[in-house]
Amino acid sequence: MMSMQLMTASISQKGGRDTNEDYCEFIVHKGYYCWVVADGLGGHTAGEVASKTAVKGLIEAFKNDPSIMPEAISGYVEGANRCLLAAIQDNPHYTGMMTTIVFAISDGELATWGHVGDSRLYVFREGRVLHQTKDHSFVQAMVDRGEITPSEARVHKYRNWLLSALGGREDYKFTIFKDKVIRLLSGDALLLCTDGLWEHLTEVEMLSDLAKSKTPEQWLNYMVLRLKARALEGHDNYTAIAVICY
Repeated sequence: MMSMQLMTASISQKGGRDTNEDYCEFIVHKGYYCWVVADGLGGHTAGEVASKTAVKGLIEAFKNDPSIMPEAISGYVEGANRCLLAAIQDNPHYTGMMTTIVFAISDGELATWGHVGDSRLYVFREGRVLHQTKDHSFVQAMVDRGEITPSEARVHKYRNWLLSALGGREDYKFTIFKDKVIRLLSGDALLLCTDGLWEHLTEVEMLSDLAKSKTPEQWLNYMVLRLKARALEGHDNYTAIAVICY
């Protein structure tokens, strides 16, 4: 079976903030794809350093052992966190820096993913959300308990309270895709994004913009238009990687 073509586009903007504490990268290495998005936590030391350090660390771990096996996936996150801890040890000014991270790996046929924090991954198929990561956050816990709806969570005053993040310590909560892998189909789409994007768009709108897009660049542009029409002054950084399977 021939691997599909996985077309990728990305965007990372500071939004209404003075600096961009988000970071993203994607590479293809030895036949494997790796897409990574991170959001350095606002209000913490050197958020922009944290996000970039984590992404670079994860990609280096991936390059050393490209795989879609769960054991390798866990190793990628451990590699990212080790890089953060090493950076803090080398420069005490970075003490306390933390970041979310979300990433996906594919061999062109199968895909898997993992995340820490509230940066998300969506998989869309045939006009619906096939998979979505579940945030490690205070408001997600409220949603799980039935106290608020997912729509209310988007605007809740405590929506930025995280229950897990990388950096500063070794005991973080990390979630790997529970079904281990999925087989990608032509027409599937993946979206990895920080909360600066997904807070402003519903999943229905993401799907609507995907349906009228021929390329991942178009899809991102449509979603950013929605974001800019709604975002208030001083709004958060926003970063996303879009992938469409052909």
